[in-house]
Amino acid sequence: MIRASTSRGLLEIALERPEAKNALDLDMVREMRLALAAHTRETRVVILKSAVPGVFSLGMDLAALRGGIAAGASSPEVHAAADEYVGLLKDITGLRAISIAEVDGMAVGGGVDLLAACDLVIASDRSAFSIAQLRKGIFPLTTSGVVVPRIGHREFLYWMLSGQNYSADKARRLGLVSQVVPQGEVSARVAGLTERILSYDSEALRLGVEALRFGPTLPLAERLDHLGALLALNCQIPRAR
Repeated sequence: MIRASTSRGLLEIALERPEAKNALDLDMVREMRLALAAHTRETRVVILKSAVPGVFSLGMDLAALRGGIAAGASSPEVHAAADEYVGLLKDITGLRAISIAEVDGMAVGGGVDLLAACDLVIASDRSAFSIAQLRKGIFPLTTSGVVVPRIGHREFLYWMLSGQNYSADKARRLGLVSQVVPQGEVSARVAGLTERILSYDSEALRLGVEALRFGPTLPLAERLDHLGALLALNCQIPRAR
């Protein structure tokens, strides 16, 4: 259901469940977590993309979840499945590498969760985004956790309640997407960015990424003290990759 590959400093994970348009069932979530767990200190870039044309991911496989409940799945089992999914999002946000979502198609619900958890999102101009889980009686709780920091509380509420599909340009204006490129150029743009990232000093990059993620939780004065201390540490890093 996924294809993972590694090369110099790079881990690529491709979602490949065409019959379900990359809807995430428990097996797929676990496979992704195993692939992410295999990254090493040498990994500087993690790319998350789709091997299914026209779609990134339709999010959590609600049909599989409801089927399990109907077959007698107990509440602890349902909670365990939710924990695995939350664990996947935590794995992505906690990577000691730059994570890039390569999007060329539809991202719905949990598919939006995945890309919002990444540091950068490069999307084609045909891509579209939706968090309309309320139509199926599901409040997008985990989605709020990763999307609200990107676009803000009010924008999230309006988008969720309106049930609208957002274009790549709209998502870019809100801050969910980093760059929008013409269809057919997404892979090349991501490849070029990846090469640039791999050319930077690995220790300096890792230190900076961690500082950016941790810093916003501190008051401004404390944040500046923290960043100043890290800058002094950064200046002592040997210039080697």
